[in-house]
Amino acid sequence: VPMQEFLLEYGHADAFDENDSGIRLPQSALSELLRAASELKSWPSCTVLLEGHTPGRPLENNALLRSVAEEAADICREALEKAGVENRIVCSGLGCQQGIGMRVRLSRLPCDEKRPGDAQQPVETPTRKVSPAAAKYRTAETMGGLLVASEKPDEQAEDLAEENEDGPVEGVPEVLPSSENERLALLDKLLYQALEATPLSFQPNSADLDPAKSR
Repeated sequence: VPMQEFLLEYGHADAFDENDSGIRLPQSALSELLRAASELKSWPSCTVLLEGHTPGRPLENNALLRSVAEEAADICREALEKAGVENRIVCSGLGCQQGIGMRVRLSRLPCDEKRPGDAQQPVETPTRKVSPAAAKYRTAETMGGLLVASEKPDEQAEDLAEENEDGPVEGVPEVLPSSENERLALLDKLLYQALEATPLSFQPNSADLDPAKSR
C-alpha cells in the first residue's frame, strides 16, 4: 500500500527538555492524518505502520534520534486513535537513517479484508438435468461445457415417450413426424424439457452418464 507522509515541526532547542520533545504536529499534518483516519476505517483489521524520521544525515544517526523519531510516530498514532481508528498501529523510529527530515510515514500492510460493499455475491449456476432415456443416447465431452448428443432422433423420441409409466411424456405426439428435420426439432424440444426435470451426473472425458448418481 503506498505510503503517506506527514511533515512535523521540530525545535532542536527543546529536544532535550525533560517534559517536551520539541515535536509539533502542524495543522496541515493533522488534516492529512484525519483524512488517513477516514480511509483506515474501511480497513479495520489491517495493521498500520508509522515510521518516524528526524532531521540529520545518515552518519549522524544515533539512539537519541531514533527515540525522537519514534515519539513523532507516537504523536501521529494518538491523533489517529482520537479520530476513531481502531486498527493495530505499530510505531518505529528510524532517526535520520534516511536523511529525509522531520516526518512520519504511514503505510498499511496488505490484508485479505474487503471494503464494505466490495464483496461480490456468489453466482449460482443452475444444474442441468436430463431424463434417463435421453441420457442413454447422450455422450458428454469436455468441449467448453457443451454436451454433444448422438443423432438418433427416432429412438430418443420413442424412449422419451415410453419412459413415463403413467402415460406419455407431455409434448410427445402419439404419431411421430415423418420428416427427419421435424423429428430433430421435436427431439430438441423434448431434451430441453428433460434437462429441466432430472439431474445429470457425468465425468469429464467419459461416456458414463448416470442420472441416478446425482440424486
